[in-house]
Amino acid sequence: MEIGYEFGDRIITGYVEPKKSIDKRYGTITLHERYLCRCKCGKESIIYESGIKSGKQDRCMKCARRFKINFVQKGTVYGTYTVISDPILDETRNGEKHCFYLCRCTCGNERRLRSTEIKKGRRITCLECHMKLQAVNKKRDKKAVIGETFGELTVIGYTSTKTGKESKNFLITKCSCGKIKKRSKQSLEEYGTSMCVNCYRDRVGLKRKKKGNEIQDHRNPSSMGPTKTQKRNQ
Repeated sequence: MEIGYEFGDRIITGYVEPKKSIDKRYGTITLHERYLCRCKCGKESIIYESGIKSGKQDRCMKCARRFKINFVQKGTVYGTYTVISDPILDETRNGEKHCFYLCRCTCGNERRLRSTEIKKGRRITCLECHMKLQAVNKKRDKKAVIGETFGELTVIGYTSTKTGKESKNFLITKCSCGKIKKRSKQSLEEYGTSMCVNCYRDRVGLKRKKKGNEIQDHRNPSSMGPTKTQKRNQ
């Protein structure tokens, strides 16, 4: 074998003195050819000729372990991506070696992804398909929300406001008394907001609380009991 011969992820860079082995039973001496080989990750090691011909030592142990863990079969589908290439061992910006695969989206866009991104589901669609899906979901949410009622509040519109770089979505609600105000979807669904402030004050004012032998009416402060300062003065 000549210098420069490539097999798998390794390449022959030099010759090494052959190793002798003696068969004690028959008394024969055999020479085993050895070569200095360099892997794509940069690690150099001495490989026997038999290992090169068999193809069992076509990469170093570190690359073989990484390849085994992050192996993705060609033709598998993850989300809208389909793996269309064999594994490619390449460097990242940090200088680390990673296993990459060339993937094609249903829209035709091709992108090289890490095996970890594919397996863990971090990349399931391309950016264009993701933006289209997001726009469709927004329209669907608007149609589903408008017309719904939460207590005395009815959703009549949809709006969004920008605070710096972030944008927040709000629902325009109309109370039974006619007051219109924008509210977050979270306040209606999770916090249980069901009326405007004016209606809430009127509703609370109608309730009476019994304290001791006296009945307190929140609408008439004179009927309420003495305050803490009045008690101290007495």
